[in-house]
Amino acid sequence: MQNGYERPPYVASHNEEIVEHLYHAGFQMGNYADTILIVHGRQYRLHAILLSRSPYLAHLMSTTPSNAPIRTITVPTEEEPEVTEEGFAVALGYLYSSVSLQLVNPHNARAVLASACYLGGLPDLCSYAYDVCRNSISVETVDDWLRFVERIPPPPEEGGPIDVPTSVFGPYAGQLRADVLHFLVTTLPHNLQSFETVEGAPHTLNGRTQGFDNLLHIYARVPFDMFKQAVESPELPIGEIVLSSHP
Repeated sequence: MQNGYERPPYVASHNEEIVEHLYHAGFQMGNYADTILIVHGRQYRLHAILLSRSPYLAHLMSTTPSNAPIRTITVPTEEEPEVTEEGFAVALGYLYSSVSLQLVNPHNARAVLASACYLGGLPDLCSYAYDVCRNSISVETVDDWLRFVERIPPPPEEGGPIDVPTSVFGPYAGQLRADVLHFLVTTLPHNLQSFETVEGAPHTLNGRTQGFDNLLHIYARVPFDMFKQAVESPELPIGEIVLSSHP
């Protein structure tokens, strides 16, 4: 109800048509562009009014003088390796339409999250990409996530200096670190049946289950700080045995 009148049913579809047009004609085709964005050597013909949804891009546009009909802006991403060309393209598309969410998958979610955090002003995309990241942590991907944990700055120590390096992921860096730790302590041992006596479960020569030895092999690759957190966690059964196996 608006101004005493019911909202016509066609309003929602009308809005959807506008957004679809903006995404296709504006983002994908670059029609009537007033801004050229150069990222990772790739050029995008885009529109300042929509780019201004990103505080970072709005700042770049306001500080880049141009007398030409089309402003050209180079986005510096060299120092942010997690911001990939694919991830940045998805985040740019989200400035035009939420249809970009369909392009987020476990393989590019971390790059999308990094790009969305880098641009700013995209909390919904950040949240969605983070959920995809969290759900992608598995036995098959844990090594990649462990390398990621090693690359991001550690959380500041209580009482330590406050001018420590920060990650492009902002608060999501700490959340992802905690998710990897939770996977190591809770999900991984459960999936491998590392601490369970399962009838018929394969055993190694030393009498331990194969799942336990598989857990040890993975734990041997965990960065020391996270390894220490894992084996000292009360949620991890017989952490002392795991601790004795770490080099």
